[in-house]
Amino acid sequence: MKLFIKGLAFILSIVMVASAMTGCKPSSGNPTGGQPANAVYKAGTYDASAAGKIGDISLSVTFSESRIERIDIVDHQETPGISDPALERIPKAIIDNQSLAVDAVAGATITSNAILTAVESAVVKAGGNVDALKVKKAADKKAENIEKTADVIIIGGGGAGISAAASAAENGATVILIEKSASLGGNTLVSGFAWNAVDPEIQGKIDTMPGQLDTLKSILKLDEKEFGKFSNTLVTLKGQINNYLAGDTSKMFDSVEFHMIQAYMGG
Repeated sequence: MKLFIKGLAFILSIVMVASAMTGCKPSSGNPTGGQPANAVYKAGTYDASAAGKIGDISLSVTFSESRIERIDIVDHQETPGISDPALERIPKAIIDNQSLAVDAVAGATITSNAILTAVESAVVKAGGNVDALKVKKAADKKAENIEKTADVIIIGGGGAGISAAASAAENGATVILIEKSASLGGNTLVSGFAWNAVDPEIQGKIDTMPGQLDTLKSILKLDEKEFGKFSNTLVTLKGQINNYLAGDTSKMFDSVEFHMIQAYMGG
């Protein structure tokens, strides 16, 4: 009888030890005891920023373990009206498609790319795969066909296009004015009620504004091969910018080549 009791106690002790060891093992879905084995991101909210057209665009990106959940624009100095479509559409497109292969908004390319770059930085902080997000192409939306008839059709709603449309309408013509951006005005809209023209003498008397040096530095990173017949213009501009940055930068920079490249990039 004593042998039976001792044997039973020995077996029970082995069972208890095995149970304790089993209770200490991580679950099969979470072998590290932290993120699940199939987690794509480290869940949380991460801050990031990138240089926009005027200055840095700061944002926060919230991730679950499997997807980008939220993108909030925290701070920016971009031009109201011009940048609004990019600030609204790019974050939404990234979330809807779970992709960084999102097309920039026409007329707000620099703002669009800044948002994409900042989100990319946040993805890296969250341990995500940037390359995979760039491969996953956002779905193209089919545009609705619209058929209209008019005496005069004007492509481009900048200052000249608006003037032409107004003149044609005043002379009794029906007019359709087509503009690719979300706002009419083109370069005139961002001119600050001044002529959009080159004037280094006047610009050289105006204090440099926040973000303008970053804009010049970003131009130095551009690839001349992507500028076609304006490649030599960009080379000349880079030399001018380097000379400017090496000297007194308290006053604004301007040049004919700067105006040409800005017009080439912004329309």
